[in-house]
Amino acid sequence: MDSYIEKLSSAGLSVPEILLPAKHTDLAKWAVVACDQFTQNKSYWENLKYEIGDAPSTLNMILPEAYLEDGGIPERIAEIHQTMRRYLQRGTNNVLTLPYNAGIYVERITGNGTRRGLVVALDLECYDWKPDAKTIVRSSEGTIPERLPPRMEIRRGAPLELPHVILLFNDEEDILFTLTGKLLKGAQPIYNCGLIAGGGVVRGRLVCRKTDWNLIAGYFAHAERYAKTEFGGDNAFLFVVGDGNHSLAAAKAVWEEYKAAHGNKTETMRHPLRWALVEIENVHDESLIFEPIHRLLLNTPLDLLLSKLKELPGFHCTEIENAGKLAALVAGTVKDGNRYGIVQGRQALLIETGVTAIATVHLDPLIDAAVKEASNNGKPAQIDYVHESAALIETAAKRASEGAIGILLPPFQRGRLFSTIAENGPLPRKSFSMGEPCEKRYYIEARRLFD
Repeated sequence: MDSYIEKLSSAGLSVPEILLPAKHTDLAKWAVVACDQFTQNKSYWENLKYEIGDAPSTLNMILPEAYLEDGGIPERIAEIHQTMRRYLQRGTNNVLTLPYNAGIYVERITGNGTRRGLVVALDLECYDWKPDAKTIVRSSEGTIPERLPPRMEIRRGAPLELPHVILLFNDEEDILFTLTGKLLKGAQPIYNCGLIAGGGVVRGRLVCRKTDWNLIAGYFAHAERYAKTEFGGDNAFLFVVGDGNHSLAAAKAVWEEYKAAHGNKTETMRHPLRWALVEIENVHDESLIFEPIHRLLLNTPLDLLLSKLKELPGFHCTEIENAGKLAALVAGTVKDGNRYGIVQGRQALLIETGVTAIATVHLDPLIDAAVKEASNNGKPAQIDYVHESAALIETAAKRASEGAIGILLPPFQRGRLFSTIAENGPLPRKSFSMGEPCEKRYYIEARRLFD
């Protein structure tokens, strides 16, 4: 066995068999954004369908999650599988190429700069989303099992998979992609196109030479040794799932289901379902924008919430003259500890704490306890999630009659992501977002799952 194959396998990775759209395909219509975006905006997807028309497109091979609550889902999934089989047919107007035994070095140009990634196959034996997982690939946020069944149904029996999962790795010195960029300098892109609906520009280069893979695999072998030193041998991990937590968890569930049905035979363990196509990106990439997701509480008394928050180490509460000034204070840099903001009506409170972990780790359990206690007192208390501080302040004001409380979170501390997960497990759900919806991954590559 080639040494790079062994080193990649130790890191939970392998070189995939990648299918790409044929040269005559209109890439701008082929590539569409991840199915878990614009979930509250069906018009986005309807407009996309109109714009693409009858052209070959990954839109015809996905089920946008905006439609998951609609009827006729089994029929839609059957149609998706049929389209996959049609696109795989060989003929004079092939939709897909023959497979390349290669990874893809991706450069994605958006308004935030050029984001780099590497498309590879992830061994699902090396991944687990459960909170106590000690695998080399872990979930970044809490996973909700109830959200997996429709995603599993799409993957069962699917001839193809299309990747929108992004794995993050911890490369503060930017070694891997500096190396990869040098190795592929001068290589012609295998695809290069503008992305529809404001997605920017993306180009991909094949990573197929053994000499290149030997160097890339050597980096992961070094990273694995470092992780064992940093987190301890029994707790070492290399990747966390940045985007697509539930899609990857569904892929894992389908693989476990298949393995249970067919036994741990050699043939079973070589089945394509064992792997999932992913893109790995550096958590320290400055063009990768992390944003906190703020909390909105309904029908939860403010004094009850504050009584819970007082449990935070170093708790200190200060009244601020207005919500705008409060938002600026929360968004500022703090050397030690975390700041939170509380807005209700005209009231604005700055909460300062000595907690150094990522903000939601210690905050969310206290919020949950307050909401549960309020609900037990007969009020339909609940938590909602809002992506921008201005939107949170506006929403809290509009819903003042429901006793709305906005909780502003500080900037997301990407540098503490791996250490926080090592110590505490996955973050609470909706702890952060990575970029705007149009900056998420677009489907281009594919890989065979079933014949």
